[in-house]
Amino acid sequence: MSIAIPARVQPAVAKAFIGPGAAAMQTQPMLSSVAQSPQKFMRAAAGYWRSDPWIRAAERVISGKFSTVEWHLEDGSDTEIDDEYPDARYLVPWKLLEQPQFALAPEDRQVNASTRRELWAVTSRHMGACGSAFWYLDQLEPAAKTPLAILYIAPWRMWPSFTKTGNLTGWVLDWDENARTGTPLSLDQVIQFNLEP
Repeated sequence: MSIAIPARVQPAVAKAFIGPGAAAMQTQPMLSSVAQSPQKFMRAAAGYWRSDPWIRAAERVISGKFSTVEWHLEDGSDTEIDDEYPDARYLVPWKLLEQPQFALAPEDRQVNASTRRELWAVTSRHMGACGSAFWYLDQLEPAAKTPLAILYIAPWRMWPSFTKTGNLTGWVLDWDENARTGTPLSLDQVIQFNLEP
């Protein structure tokens, strides 16, 4: 009599995760879980910037370099415009770019976005982390559309408004899907900065 003994099957040995993304793949939520809308994705990306010291350090270097870049404004004859420029008409755009909220009362100014450096830093940081950033042109003057102030809007607060054919007609600030409400903003009132259009 003979007995057939099956060959012993060796259990598969699980391979270890290695490499620079291994920790994130094992501990971080899947991107699909936070990307139900671009706004939720942007909010999550900003959260990673706040919670991850490496991301924060990288963005601090980039936004620091971007916000301190030398810039100047010139008139039609290539004369640099600064606070000593003789024609006051040219000082309005220079002052608006250098101090974007100077015309607002101090209590109405945004914290961490009221100077050019602060505004450019947060714009650069959100473009890097979220892929997009927004400026709101407050109280546009009717003829030339010159704003009284430039305010920053976090990108996860902005929702595009399209025609049926897909043309952008404006923006909606703080859209509530349940109540179907938000604050409509025209294309003239918003400047969008895209990292990769």
